[in-house]
Amino acid sequence: MDANETFIFYGNYDVTEFQTILQENVFDWYEWDFRAKKFEALYQTQTVPILFDESWKFKYVQKHKHFPLFETEITKLENHLKNDVFKKNGYILNALLVRLLSKHKIKKHIDSSLHFHRSIFTRIHLTIFTNEHCIFTCGGEQKNFKVGEMWDPNYTMQYHDVHNMGDTDRINLIFDWVEKTPD
Repeated sequence: MDANETFIFYGNYDVTEFQTILQENVFDWYEWDFRAKKFEALYQTQTVPILFDESWKFKYVQKHKHFPLFETEITKLENHLKNDVFKKNGYILNALLVRLLSKHKIKKHIDSSLHFHRSIFTRIHLTIFTNEHCIFTCGGEQKNFKVGEMWDPNYTMQYHDVHNMGDTDRINLIFDWVEKTPD
């Protein structure tokens, strides 16, 4: 990512199957509260982990209990990224479904711990559900991520926040893309 860019758009992706899985299954959005407890600014979010390394060493990725429901869609998304977006071999390292309830917000903060890892991965937000009143602000620039859009906000060392003032919840698949290097 160019240090001067606030948001990079990686195109659209059909999220119909992700939406169907979320609508046809019951998830305990409060069960896994790792992020909400670890980061004060995220306390109003709920997360369903799919793939995640809680050690933050990016070496011990766990397939969480809901991974089987999403495995096919994660594989399709990986193939889309390899073949159509980055045109390079790579994989999804972490994948979390993150919900921000209607009339809630993520407080203004800086993800200072991510700056070390940004050279390792690209963090992408794929919007599954949203509304026109859910606004992501980063470095003073505002975006309303539309359903199916993939964005990489350059929030490393920049203040950012999200306000969902709409009548519906926002759910993003937030994932980290890692390029494979030749052996």
